Amino acid sequence: MLTKPIEQTYCTKHECGPFNKDSELQKEHESSSKEECKLEKYNPKIHNEKYSDSEINSESHVFYFTEGDKQITQNILDQKIQTLRPQTLLPDGTKLILAYLPTRQEIIKGTGEKITKSYSYANSAYFVISRPKNSDLPQREILPYNNESLTKNFRLNVLSEWNDTRWSVTDVKKWEFEDTKTDPKILYNLIDKTTRKYLEFASESEYPKFNLWNIGTYFFELFDVFPYNDYTGTKRAGKTKSLEFQKLVCFNSVMSADITSSATFRIIEGIGSTMLLDETESFKDKKNDQAQALRNILMQGFIKDQFAVRNEASKDRNFTPTQFNLYSPKSMAHINAFDDVLEERCIQQVNQRALDEKIRNTWPTEQDKSFQEIKNLCYRLFLDYADEINILKDEAKRLLSVNSRELQLWTPIITMALFFQKHGVPNLTSAIQISVSDSSQNRQI
Repeated sequence: MLTKPIEQTYCTKHECGPFNKDSELQKEHESSSKEECKLEKYNPKIHNEKYSDSEINSESHVFYFTEGDKQITQNILDQKIQTLRPQTLLPDGTKLILAYLPTRQEIIKGTGEKITKSYSYANSAYFVISRPKNSDLPQREILPYNNESLTKNFRLNVLSEWNDTRWSVTDVKKWEFEDTKTDPKILYNLIDKTTRKYLEFASESEYPKFNLWNIGTYFFELFDVFPYNDYTGTKRAGKTKSLEFQKLVCFNSVMSADITSSATFRIIEGIGSTMLLDETESFKDKKNDQAQALRNILMQGFIKDQFAVRNEASKDRNFTPTQFNLYSPKSMAHINAFDDVLEERCIQQVNQRALDEKIRNTWPTEQDKSFQEIKNLCYRLFLDYADEINILKDEAKRLLSVNSRELQLWTPIITMALFFQKHGVPNLTSAIQISVSDSSQNRQI
């Protein structure tokens, strides 16, 4: 037998209580006059009774209390709290992805003739949602991140504003009112064509690996591990150019050669960013405190549910230990190797100077409309196919001949390859198997 707090209520007539809901005491009290009321205002007394284990349910643990002028209802849930990440696939097949869209906010103050209006502009946070066809809610919907239907059901810690709009407003509005799915083959062929326009790799198998990693940044939350992308090579070998390309296509990409560890994990927590880090030779400098702090984040940030913990000041000036997510895609560029331990978290790519002069002299910029189209299609792909890609993970793993850490690192890439291959893009899994074999041999040298 356990102790069960009865569902309680307050007396609206006298502003006192609480009482056991629908109890004789409540009925008798509310029929009395205010002068006859003997209870202290908002008395937080708990009334209990005995009940069996089989009677436990979510409504049996409801508590009422006050905090200043607020009346608070608190109940114990039957399940773990669901955190809404920038990419979220729910068990029922609902898919949500974070998008920052240009927004004008109108603020009205005062009444009557004293009404004033002011306006603010920002790229505000929205969740774009795709629901199963059997859902009672709209199958496609765009909601502000702080919409009650989200805050009521999820824990959220996304940034309310960001300085970059990745999914074009025209396309996201168009998607909302369509009822057709994106053709994955169109996306893959477009990103492959665009990659070959700006970058030249040493072997043919490098192109699928690069393309699938970039598209995979829109799906990283589906995987327990997402590998880092590591560019090495001599000067003018195209390392920074590769990062610039990724800046234009990857999910919520942020590129920097100088960023603190604090800024890094706050951005990752807030927008699920793909971090693009140039000139990372500094990780070898043990005396560089900033570089070593960032390296510590990278040591764990390729694994899901890894956190940094910092004391954060609250409104009452107290400090509360707060978790910040470290997990997100990261791509790094450097000339010299940094260390074996960090390299074990990476899929490495040795860059070389492009032999084709036209490619060598062509630089990726947002003026090329292909980059916007790639991003539009990647957002659509998540909302249309995230559940299918999630199901393919086990089948994809069986295509790999490596184990342990290498199996973890390559699972996202081979899964994306299998997905596109099933949708009409040939020879992708065999290309990734070649890359895996080459990588495994290099690790043993």
